[in-house]
Amino acid sequence: MRSASRHQPCAHNKAATAVARCSRSKSGREAPFSPEPRSDLAEQVVQALKDKAHKLLLGYCEVDPDTGCWIWTRSWHPRTEHGLLWVAGRAFTTHRVAYWVYVGGFDLFDPTVRIYHRRCQVPACFNYEHLARAHGPDGVRHALVRLGRVGAGTGRPRKLSA
Repeated sequence: MRSASRHQPCAHNKAATAVARCSRSKSGREAPFSPEPRSDLAEQVVQALKDKAHKLLLGYCEVDPDTGCWIWTRSWHPRTEHGLLWVAGRAFTTHRVAYWVYVGGFDLFDPTVRIYHRRCQVPACFNYEHLARAHGPDGVRHALVRLGRVGAGTGRPRKLSA
């Protein structure tokens, strides 16, 4: 038979413990909603996602000693050949997740943020030192034109010579 404290969370669930601790006042009654505990909880969730993504990235990585590229060895997009990684129920490219984990400074779910390969032309590479963040709506296009990977007029990638 359960005791009267059936609404208390399990000891192993830190997020639920934090919510329960923040939602009760000193008298034991429900406190009015306050955004401060939510931000702490959200930070804990984001950090847990980053930790899990970090382990997955390093678990399925092969390092190319010549180029320094970190090559993703699991699933990839069939057309672009970028690596794919599931985070919080959604597929993201591995270079986007790697930049989010190791550099940060943006929301992973924000579609306006663009990450591109600055140093290498290997689609499966997710080494954060090879990546850069594009600024502005045409940031990736301008960066790729500067790098010589896209023609200035056509918008189509140039064929790379071997």
